[in-house]
Amino acid sequence: MTNTQKVTVALLPTVEKIGWHHAREAFVGLEMYGKSPEIKGAIIGDEVGKRVWCIWTRTWYNEDPTASKGNTLHILRLVIEQQELFLSHQSNAYQEGFEYVKAIAALLLAAQNQAREWNIDDVEVWNPTTATIRATQLIYPEASVVHRDGESIASLRWHGESPAPDGKKIVDHVDWIGNEKYGWC
Repeated sequence: MTNTQKVTVALLPTVEKIGWHHAREAFVGLEMYGKSPEIKGAIIGDEVGKRVWCIWTRTWYNEDPTASKGNTLHILRLVIEQQELFLSHQSNAYQEGFEYVKAIAALLLAAQNQAREWNIDDVEVWNPTTATIRATQLIYPEASVVHRDGESIASLRWHGESPAPDGKKIVDHVDWIGNEKYGWC
């Protein structure tokens, strides 16, 4: 590996990972509210390959079931089903995706409605694309992007040769792809 190359890391969104989040959500929902959430995501469109969809989970951090402060609805995975966007994940088309801003905004509104129904203050999306940020700003102009490096971050345990032979931090040599909330379990 030369100093200009980066190691690419992707955590795959498996059924098991998504299932873990939903099992946790179901358990806590039953304990706190006596019921388990049934709506776990939303989809725009019906033609395979042209849909926009997301899957979410609720996390209750507040022990008081009547209080919403601190509770978060996490978007586990947000997908635009357009082959070209997946094939060129570093292209402007992937980062921009402007034609999908309204569809993403509709998904986020559905997530907000579920958050309100389940006494949750915040909706979070990890590693948002430019299109997701713009969609968020359409419905909530005060929304902010937080770059985390100390908490609630995906992790990787490295075995073998260091990808940082030049003395820089390892993080400068790793390119995370698809670093969304589903990988945190």
